Amino acid sequence: MNSRSEQTLAGKRPYDSRTFDPRVWILALGTFAIGTDAYVISGILPGVARDLHIAVNTAGQIVTWYSLTYAIAAPVLAALVGRANRTYVIIAALVLFSAANIVCAVTMSFAILIAARVVAGIAGALYTPTAFTLAAALAAPEKKSKALAAVLLGLTFATALGVPIGTLLGQHFGWHGAFWLVVALSVSAAVVIGASRMSPGDASYSTSPGLVARFEPLVHGSTLLALMPVCIFSAGYFCFYTYLGAILGAHGFPASQIAVIFLASGVGAVIGSFTGGHLGARFRPIAVLVITFAATSINAALFGYPEVSFWSVTLSVLFLSGSGWLFLPPQQARLLLIVEARHAQVVLALNNSFLYIGVAAGTSVGAGIIHSGFNLDDLHWVTSGFMCAALLILVLSYLRSGK
Repeated sequence: MNSRSEQTLAGKRPYDSRTFDPRVWILALGTFAIGTDAYVISGILPGVARDLHIAVNTAGQIVTWYSLTYAIAAPVLAALVGRANRTYVIIAALVLFSAANIVCAVTMSFAILIAARVVAGIAGALYTPTAFTLAAALAAPEKKSKALAAVLLGLTFATALGVPIGTLLGQHFGWHGAFWLVVALSVSAAVVIGASRMSPGDASYSTSPGLVARFEPLVHGSTLLALMPVCIFSAGYFCFYTYLGAILGAHGFPASQIAVIFLASGVGAVIGSFTGGHLGARFRPIAVLVITFAATSINAALFGYPEVSFWSVTLSVLFLSGSGWLFLPPQQARLLLIVEARHAQVVLALNNSFLYIGVAAGTSVGAGIIHSGFNLDDLHWVTSGFMCAALLILVLSYLRSGK
């Protein structure tokens, strides 16, 4: 942002300049809706497969297509709308997101459902990075990280609140009910953001990296190698998480217990996210990541040990989700140590794209394993193997960069 824009923004701040504009919390409503949409699929996947008369692994494509679209669209759209008014962009994104989920909520066609998920992925890829950018613009320089964390809380709490509520709705009113929940959340977010009167002065940047510049850091081997662990790690996590609802259903857990287990997953995500931020600030990121990757591999291998019961599964999911979300803050901190300062913003965006590529890849691998005749219960072993591979790549990355 240029000095004139900063002065304009500062002149309009009705809040303490030592903190951030409270309207930042409104942006978290949008990320809450998008997070609920992304993660609730696991809880309703068996219902989708049953009602559309397809296999569970085939139904998993709704996660694959959403995630792959998000990963590809995010950097492209960021370059295209880089100089547009941020408020207008996020409202348009939420309107498009709502429309896509309305289609998901009424269709009984798998092809149309996939198409709607692609559109939802485009809208999500447009909203989330723009919301982070706008949050940073609404904060004093020394409080930008807290403003970004506030918006990220929307995604984190979506796992703790949105997913179990959506799962319950899906269990009692059909899987379409979960999508109607997302529609209600996203429309509410659009209305509240529109009513907040964020002005163009609050919402504009003078420059934004072009499309080529957004991929430039990938030509450096150390940067690419540092990004690979997040891709492999998320692939392993979502190879299991996407089919968690199907796994629980196969073991005969009732709807109420499945919702509680997803609640435990969300609580683990919240705890892990906060813990990761504190550990990443106090210790070397590489040390936190090594321990996290190793712990997640062990957690995945011990899923349901010594027997598959409500309490053993709840604790397993709590710890797996906790370690699964803990790695994000130290991963970002490590990237900032490795790359040049001028590439920091672009590399963090690429980290997000690599994460979603991993989600798509892991869901597809899980589908392939199920299609090959393996048991749903075998997926946690695959997740453990992915985590070991991520740990190996992480060590190679450290040996190359020294950080």
